[in-house]
Amino acid sequence: MPLISSTIGTRRRLLPSRRAYRTAIGTAVATFLAWIVVINATSTIIVSPINPWFIRAVTTLGGMAGLKIGVTIGMVEAAAARHREKARPRATRVMFAALGFFCGAIVGSTVAYLLADVALFWRSDAPVTEVAFPVRSVGSAKGSPYLSIGSDGESDAIGISNRDHDVLAAAAPLRRPWRYCVSLRRQASYEAVRVWFPPRARRSGPQTVFACPAYAQWW
Repeated sequence: MPLISSTIGTRRRLLPSRRAYRTAIGTAVATFLAWIVVINATSTIIVSPINPWFIRAVTTLGGMAGLKIGVTIGMVEAAAARHREKARPRATRVMFAALGFFCGAIVGSTVAYLLADVALFWRSDAPVTEVAFPVRSVGSAKGSPYLSIGSDGESDAIGISNRDHDVLAAAAPLRRPWRYCVSLRRQASYEAVRVWFPPRARRSGPQTVFACPAYAQWW
């Protein structure tokens, strides 16, 4: 009996406490956010098209943070189910670790896209280069107005509102030009800029988005 009780006591001591459990999660999240801030502060994605490695780096950091959280959760869950007849502690830890990495990578990718989207507009102070906005056409398909842009064989259709359709059709200044074009303050002589759309755009890979017209009014 003393041997059994000592064994149980040893197992309990090996399990992470709630405080350690929460500390591990907090540390992982804080580390993840700190690395995002460091990468965003030291990157040079404004003066050149967004580097895909920036997205991959933040995605990997998110995955590693999720992996840490998943491993911690897996340890607790595996220890709690150890007394069950068909318990598989190792499989439980691996499953939670993989799930944590996957979820962390998704969060990291989303944050990276948002950071890049914000950085393109706000992380610079040089003047905007005047570039013509190559609008191919403004039309309507199945009752939904759209704006077609592109040049040199590249084109893209962007859904717009009815009010914006009327404004564009009348060649008036855009009310919200940042919805349809990118204003890079260090664009230099580029005619177009390769940017990453946010996940909500439901597009894969970088797309060509053209600079805002010089006559656009930023209301």
